[in-house]
Amino acid sequence: MLEQRTKPGMMSYSRVVCEAPDQPMRPLDEHCYKLACILSTSASEEWEPDCPEWNQARGWLDLASGVKRVEIITGLLDECSRFCGTAAEYEDARSQAVSDYYTELTRFLFTWGAFETAVEAVKPPDWRNGKIRAVGRFLARRFDPDKLIHYRCAVSRLKQSGIKDSDFSPDGGYGESGIGIRVVYKLRNRLSHGSLEFPEPEDWGGSPRLDTTVARLATRIVLLTIQMMLITHFAGTSVLIKYRDNSKEDSDEMQEEAQADTCAIGSLLREIHVNRAIDVVW
Repeated sequence: MLEQRTKPGMMSYSRVVCEAPDQPMRPLDEHCYKLACILSTSASEEWEPDCPEWNQARGWLDLASGVKRVEIITGLLDECSRFCGTAAEYEDARSQAVSDYYTELTRFLFTWGAFETAVEAVKPPDWRNGKIRAVGRFLARRFDPDKLIHYRCAVSRLKQSGIKDSDFSPDGGYGESGIGIRVVYKLRNRLSHGSLEFPEPEDWGGSPRLDTTVARLATRIVLLTIQMMLITHFAGTSVLIKYRDNSKEDSDEMQEEAQADTCAIGSLLREIHVNRAIDVVW
């Protein structure tokens, strides 16, 4: 479990201790894809056929799962940098740092599009007067973060990455379940309004790996928040799924032994981001 230290006016964590080290999370692209598959099911006639937002959200996540590399070459048209070895070396390193960062920010923006669309489908109370506050309060009242492994760990890691303590203030009724999306929303605003700083190469005083880590954590928290919303929204709903045992070495054997069973959607969503020997076949 996480060791939590609460101070007046803010949520604080003394250190990060993963509550489920034996259950690692999927890579982000797989996490996006698995959640997209669930949203595809929710858009079918079986669940909510008259809600086009689910299919729109699925499309955003499908794009996010396919992001591989955003290539940015800084100083591409700056002829002066070609005549200075140090300048050329700097631009090469900067291109790498910026490309890594904006690859993750691109995935983040696609998942954010899925989140905003999912909010319009779930329609938490008073959502038209502010989606983020509505979702935060909705989850604070109806979802226990202990029921979604790795969420607290992701929020704690985001806090320790250099985000201001004041951003984690519980003011506004967000609670633990909603505080993650509120902090990520502030990061998203900095990007949208042009105030997000550009990463600098590590050998030139920057921390590009930290910047990229923050972007990845923001994406993870958005995905986990979507899961919390869906678990609450579709409480009591079951779906027929196929699954296979990935512990078998022969892929043909795995496919032949795929089995079908009915599963509560909440149970599926609580584990869709975790690597397991038993996996869903879509």
